[in-house]
Amino acid sequence: MPKRPDDYMEDRRDRILDAVELCCREKGWNQTTLRDVAAVAGLSKGGLYVHFATKTQLLEEILRRNVERIESLGKPTDPEAFIAYLQQNVLHVAGPEGREGAIAQGELQLDGVRNPDLRPLVEAVARKAVSVLEGVVRKFRPGLEPEEVTDRALAILFLLEGLRNYVGMSGNASVEQLQRVLARQVRAILHGRP
Repeated sequence: MPKRPDDYMEDRRDRILDAVELCCREKGWNQTTLRDVAAVAGLSKGGLYVHFATKTQLLEEILRRNVERIESLGKPTDPEAFIAYLQQNVLHVAGPEGREGAIAQGELQLDGVRNPDLRPLVEAVARKAVSVLEGVVRKFRPGLEPEEVTDRALAILFLLEGLRNYVGMSGNASVEQLQRVLARQVRAILHGRP
């Protein structure tokens, strides 16, 4: 059989990872099977196995994809653009599929931590998140001491993780309220004394 072009294979992998995220929102990570993922991705199980032979490999790739998403946090060029970017993410997290997505993301992280082979990758994702947020703080607050930069980066990370967990557990606040609170707290962290 002729070799498939790299972009074809990459597109197919992305389709599979999108299918994993959809299955996790609908059924949860622990209840999702490779058969489910293959069906949602429009592949046979054999077609899935070409890319991922185990759920562990899928989880590993989802964690890597999360790193790419984390890196995008560093792109805004001023504090208000950064806050607007975070507020757009609130629409995703608190939207119609947000609660299931928040729960699924939590399950994925827990399974990654429980798996000794994946724990280093989960820890690397967390370190990457702190590093990116430290870069954001340094960009918008040059001259802060390194410890203060890290403290503020951690405060933003805790705020974002807390928001996701809140939505997963109850989600009683409106999207507008979550966006307003997020903006107020990020401004306080960036400009005030957290």
